[in-house]
Amino acid sequence: MKIMCYSKICEDQKIESDFGIELEAIARVLQKRGIKIEPKELSDDEKQTISIRTRSVLKVKKVKGERVGHIPFGQKLAQDGIHLEVNHQELEVINQIAMMHSKGLSIRKITKIMNLNKAFNRDGSKWTRESIRRLTKKITNHK
Repeated sequence: MKIMCYSKICEDQKIESDFGIELEAIARVLQKRGIKIEPKELSDDEKQTISIRTRSVLKVKKVKGERVGHIPFGQKLAQDGIHLEVNHQELEVINQIAMMHSKGLSIRKITKIMNLNKAFNRDGSKWTRESIRRLTKKITNHK
């Protein structure tokens, strides 16, 4: 059995599967089991086809009035599937981070405290310094 791995996608974007397992990890497991993986670059035609399909799907969703795009931390999708509303649990986390930041705690210290208190990200992962930095930047820009 051969499996084609589009190396540009695997290496550059670190796309994750529905189960949150990075493609690289899958590739390592398959290689350990003796399954050959052949790196393959996406051709320009394939890239263009993917791009056109993606834009088309997004246009259709917009025309139908469906939500497209990222949902910011502190908000959630309303029941109508279109509008955003406040996510009170995430808002509490934002308030904790804002309070620590306003007291002059470093990004590193805030990250450590949040992870020790098990106040994790939306997906249940630990906070990173970069994610705390981005969030504090958004907080200070909205004041």
